[in-house]
Amino acid sequence: MKPIPVSLEHYFFTTQSVIANPDHDINNSFTKFHLKIENNLSLLPEQNNRYGIEVTVSLDKENSNNAPYDVNVTAFGVIQVIDDKTDQNEIDYLLKVSGPQMMIGVIRERIAEMTSRGPWPTAHLNFIPIQINIENP
Repeated sequence: MKPIPVSLEHYFFTTQSVIANPDHDINNSFTKFHLKIENNLSLLPEQNNRYGIEVTVSLDKENSNNAPYDVNVTAFGVIQVIDDKTDQNEIDYLLKVSGPQMMIGVIRERIAEMTSRGPWPTAHLNFIPIQINIENP
């Protein structure tokens, strides 16, 4: 198996907010809990072979109904290219596909952790299809 040429160096949360909806009706069969995903990837200036990826998961209030929680969580990760001999197209592909999914994974755990002590059942994020925006400095 070929080694992966990129590695998640570290990550942190820049925003963490979960507010329980006191008016949520747990017996309402018309509950809709839709989320918005925003993400950006950029080459970090003056950081040799490092990219920053920021992903935000928040409640889509316009398309939600009777949501148990209002969530807004942003995670920022630093991804390092550890094999500079790898073709840049392959690195770009890995960053676009795997980078956001890694951050959504940490956000998924954080939201479950924060809502597990709330008045409503724990919020578990399902599969999330995403698109990535790449900014070059």
